[in-house]
Order: sequence, then C-alpha cells, then structure tokens
Amino acid sequence: MTRYWRVGTELVVWAGLCFGIWLLTLSSVTSEDILLAALAAALAAVCAVAGRKVAGGRWRGRLAWTRWYLGLPVAILLDTVKVLALVYSARRHYGRMQTLDLPEGEDHDLAAGRCAIGALGMSASPATYVVDADPDEHKMIVHTVGSPAPEWAKTDPSEE
Repeated sequence: MTRYWRVGTELVVWAGLCFGIWLLTLSSVTSEDILLAALAAALAAVCAVAGRKVAGGRWRGRLAWTRWYLGLPVAILLDTVKVLALVYSARRHYGRMQTLDLPEGEDHDLAAGRCAIGALGMSASPATYVVDADPDEHKMIVHTVGSPAPEWAKTDPSEE
C-alpha cells in the first residue's frame, strides 16, 4: 500500500468517525448541520493525522479486537447507574487502581494499537478509565469503580 493511500484512508476514517459522532449528538439534523459537521470532521481528520505524524505514533490492530466493544453499550448503561448511585448515596468511594499486564511478545506497533483500542473501550464507560498505558512495558494502569478487568488482561499479582 502506498504512503498516499494509507494517509488518504486514515483521513477518510477519521473524518467519517468525527462526522458520525457529530451527527449522533444532534436531536434534529438540518442541511446546515450536515455542512458544518462535514467541515469540522475534515478539519479534525487533518489535525488527527498531522498530530499522529508529529508524535511519531504507529499503531496496528487486529479485527478480532472489535469484539471488546460488543458489550460496551450494556457496560456504559450499568456503569452510569453505578456511578450515579454512588453520587446519590453521597458515599466516598474512590474505586481502585489496577495494573493490567498486556500480552508479551508483540511488536511496538501492535502493542500500541492494543493500548489505544483498549483505552478507548475501557474509558468509554463511566466507572473505568485508563490512567496510563505503556506499550513498551506491556502494562496499563486503570482506575475502576467495581468493574472487572477486561478478559484480555489480568491483574498484576503485586497489586493485590
């Protein structure tokens, strides 16, 4: 695949994602909204590609990782209820920090892709967010409020 093809594909993917997210936030869609969403998505796509290039980031992923997102809508709903219940009950519950070991033996690009996709999925739910991800050390640090670790990672025994 040529360099221009890769950059073009990345621009289209970013623009499509940004355009779709913008439209999902609207209660009604007008032609002006579509035009503004397209312009903002194009600008965001250029910034995302340029930012990744400046940062020197390279990710690779696997299609099988998308299965992590199958349960995400249910997790978001349940975690929202859990977090709102904690706020409503006025209890001070800070959750816990968890160190997740990522699979060893992956090259840097694949490990970075795993960190990025995993962080997006875990942080989309209100009761979990990724504090730090280090693909070189094959570790992620996650703050959870009663949420279990994802199936692809296990708790570092030194944390328990």
